Amino acid sequence: MSDVPLVEMLYHRRDFFEAEYRFRWHAHPFWQLEIALEGRIEVSLESGRQELAAGDFFVIPPQQRHSLAYLGERNEYVSIKYRLGEGHRFSRCGRIDCDEVLARFRSLMVALLPEGEHAPLVRGGALACVLEGALVYMEGNVQPREEQERDRGHSLVDRALRLLEEQPG
Repeated sequence: MSDVPLVEMLYHRRDFFEAEYRFRWHAHPFWQLEIALEGRIEVSLESGRQELAAGDFFVIPPQQRHSLAYLGERNEYVSIKYRLGEGHRFSRCGRIDCDEVLARFRSLMVALLPEGEHAPLVRGGALACVLEGALVYMEGNVQPREEQERDRGHSLVDRALRLLEEQPG
């Protein structure tokens, strides 16, 4: 495995918007992970629209034009902006349904993120470990199959939990 970290965290936001709030069309040079926690979020790409329900993940690659619309009465979400480390690739983009493993990653991310927008990161090391684990799990082809079945990214979750225990507060 490479010594180059899988992700470089840029900033994160855990917040909510009331119904009908919209982000205009835009693109940026980094990756974005959106996680719907409550309500409904419509993600529009040039190729079409997809709606996220509570629990869904959505990965937006760099330079992908997109806009977001918040459709529920109250729409709570997590947004994480990051860069992939040199030499790392990620091919899963778009809406990703939340299964039991991703639900654990989501719970850890929510526990690590204070409300509001933050940069530099609070507890960035632990959050980066959890994000790495989620990305490895979503990609699904980083390890040989027998290691995937045994590990499924949980070693990164264990590493994140150890970091949390070592940090004061």
